[in-house]
Amino acid sequence: MTRRTVERTYEIVGVPIRVTADDDAVEPLLDRVCGDLDPSSDDPVVTISIRSEGEGYRVWVDDTVRSDLLAFDQSFMKAMSLLHEQTMEHCALWAVHAGVVSRGGSVLAMPGKSGTGKSTLVAACVAAGWGYVSDEALAFDDDTMEVVAYPKPIWIDRRATRLVGVPQESLAVTPSRYKYPVTPADLGGVVARGPLRLRAVVVPERTPDTAGPELVPMRRAELVTVLLRHTFKRTREPETKFERAVAVARRIDGYRLSFSTTKDAVEILDGVLS
Repeated sequence: MTRRTVERTYEIVGVPIRVTADDDAVEPLLDRVCGDLDPSSDDPVVTISIRSEGEGYRVWVDDTVRSDLLAFDQSFMKAMSLLHEQTMEHCALWAVHAGVVSRGGSVLAMPGKSGTGKSTLVAACVAAGWGYVSDEALAFDDDTMEVVAYPKPIWIDRRATRLVGVPQESLAVTPSRYKYPVTPADLGGVVARGPLRLRAVVVPERTPDTAGPELVPMRRAELVTVLLRHTFKRTREPETKFERAVAVARRIDGYRLSFSTTKDAVEILDGVLS
């Protein structure tokens, strides 16, 4: 059987990256998982390839193999991980690990480590009417405060998909039995377009069920620490990043949000940009 080669080139936060595969079973997954990314006709700075080999697949970045021999689903997940890695490697903007949403062109970012629930919170915000920017990176120009959307899908587990009201039939096409790629359309929302400017940073923290939601302003020094702690390592020059973080912190608001339920958190966030 002859397999058709699949090829897509995307512009992600200003970085043109190509994804190819020699198995056309990748096509519906790419179109779902990367469907909100902008296509690009520019020459890519890097190419990520899924290549069949015997009974499995290996993933390459240009001419370098970057995986062991994997099953199909695993190879796709590895390729998506490398797509993000290479985006951050080549991104010329300041990039902070954060979930990001917007209202009326004003952007709210929620920094946090993986596994802290920020993706579920982002999904709940989008379901409540916020524009979707990213669940992975706040990418912005720290001179103008302009934010560039990075609308990769929101990866959440099945429990979270039910919590935010995703129709379960929309989860049929997925490369993972643990987490599912949820798009803004799945949530009844949209990707934020047009001029976007960073207005606020909120650090969410889930608390015991007995505690009510609380939004507490951060001091500027604390906000600087948050920005630096969650900055992707390759996207800031070490010699200037502290001074730049101080300048950013002076132009935006910062808060810590403690909450016990996602619904409580979304209600509190609704007032942050008002």
